[in-house]
Amino acid sequence: MRLRNSAIGAWRSLALKMGHKKQINGREENRPRTGWIVPVMLVFGVLFLSKNAYAWGVGMHMMHGSTLLQNLQWLTGSFVQILRAFPRDFLYGCVSADIFIGKGSKYHADHCHNWSTARRLLQQADDPRLQSFACGYIAHLAADVIAHNVYVPNQLYLTSSTTRLGHIYWELRADEFADQKYWREVLDILSGANDLSDRFVQEIVKKDLISFDMKKKLFTHAVKLYDLGKRQQAVSL
Repeated sequence: MRLRNSAIGAWRSLALKMGHKKQINGREENRPRTGWIVPVMLVFGVLFLSKNAYAWGVGMHMMHGSTLLQNLQWLTGSFVQILRAFPRDFLYGCVSADIFIGKGSKYHADHCHNWSTARRLLQQADDPRLQSFACGYIAHLAADVIAHNVYVPNQLYLTSSTTRLGHIYWELRADEFADQKYWREVLDILSGANDLSDRFVQEIVKKDLISFDMKKKLFTHAVKLYDLGKRQQAVSL
């Protein structure tokens, strides 16, 4: 696929941006930090190329969340005022479920993509910012339900030639329609002050060998790689 190829082709540019300066034959050149290459590419594969990808990519999740915030008149209930007061926390919740890479697809009560986890977040949120974050997390899972049960099955039915390619093909195709501004917004949200939500979600989702902080760094670098691929694709058109 064009987008996947352009994103992978963008790897060298991202590696150089993450690199360091080194004197070579009297000239200063930018050298990539190759230590990041393997882990970030693994995360990129899990998020965007794996057959076990959960559903929409983070660009689509950001688009869904932003659209909802722009149309709060669709909603009723006391939490509407919370979303209006803390929109960034809501958007962080919309993408943060995908930070927990490598959790597998088997059922666990504390799996990051289980409704039981989302309910615990909402029930235990004792701060308006955390309540907004929990609403975003729930919105993420709700959007994935639409992807798995409506969008992808319909596309596979309508285009039998793509059946062998499976869910991931149409999930990636959908992400191509997420405007680049949403990917930039993802990076902006990830770089914000999210310590409160990060500590909170780690209390709910079971810890494993890879720390949350490391997963978040790898996730952020993978999003940067994908965003760079989209920008290079736009320039080539």
